[in-house]
Amino acid sequence: MRDYINICCTPIEENCLPAGSCYELQLIQAQAMIDQLQRANPSPPVDFDIRIHESYHEAGMYLDLQLWYTIEEGGISESYQWALDIECNLPERWDDLALQFLATSDLQFTYSKTA
Repeated sequence: MRDYINICCTPIEENCLPAGSCYELQLIQAQAMIDQLQRANPSPPVDFDIRIHESYHEAGMYLDLQLWYTIEEGGISESYQWALDIECNLPERWDDLALQFLATSDLQFTYSKTA
């Protein structure tokens, strides 16, 4: 059986786009987060996956990420442990490559890296 954990599309200390923002901009932000998570967590188990998910709110649609894993009967799967490790160790800030990606992706707002 498969299940998932929801996480935000931005690092903990960074601003995210509000619900109802331009869909394309939200996709860019989500992809930047996926790329950063993959850089920080290389070589995931084959049954682990990060997916972009559309959620709906009265203020409009927003994106979040889902960390998909396999549930093993009688134990903790490697992919479940992987998902938990990512959820418990989310980045605080965008890394340099994410900032570069966001800056060159025609976003209509500016990201600033703070110390």
